[in-house]
Amino acid sequence: GYTPAHRLNDLPIRRDMGGGRVWAPRNYENRYTPAISFRDALVLSSNTATIRLAEDIGLDRVAALAHRTGLAGPFPLVPALALGAAEATLLELVAAYSPFATLGQGTEPRIVARVEDRAGRAVWQQPVRAREVLDPGIAFLVTDILRDVVDRGTGRGVRAAGFTGPAAGKTGTAHNATDLWFVGYT
Repeated sequence: GYTPAHRLNDLPIRRDMGGGRVWAPRNYENRYTPAISFRDALVLSSNTATIRLAEDIGLDRVAALAHRTGLAGPFPLVPALALGAAEATLLELVAAYSPFATLGQGTEPRIVARVEDRAGRAVWQQPVRAREVLDPGIAFLVTDILRDVVDRGTGRGVRAAGFTGPAAGKTGTAHNATDLWFVGYT
């Protein structure tokens, strides 16, 4: 029910973790605003808006979607789940992002897709196994937002490095450092 234009609260948050511990996640470059669009929250790595959105949707639903798209889990049902507080292999991440590039089709990763003889004829081929895991319209919109991450958001270093081809991606931010952990839409 959310659109890319939906406005989210982007002010600082604090969560009581029990035992006198408080969790106070920060936004990229410590930038906050009373309201930010869903699109800009993703493009600019607004952690506080993302956490509020995940809590509003339900952390169990966030975990279910992550599982459906290819991540194995386990997924801790804590607010930090919205920021990636679950382990994943690179292969799982590739599988989880594939529905965005395929308009909702989740594909099972393959190590070897095809074996050819000297003449280039296929002697063995692993079939593609795919299933719809996201609504195609939602996958399209998210991919468009992820393009924006690379073109004007926290992933713009890809463009600054000289890459000019089509790309979509998402960054992970920690302690004011940014690491691009996915780029690959072509």
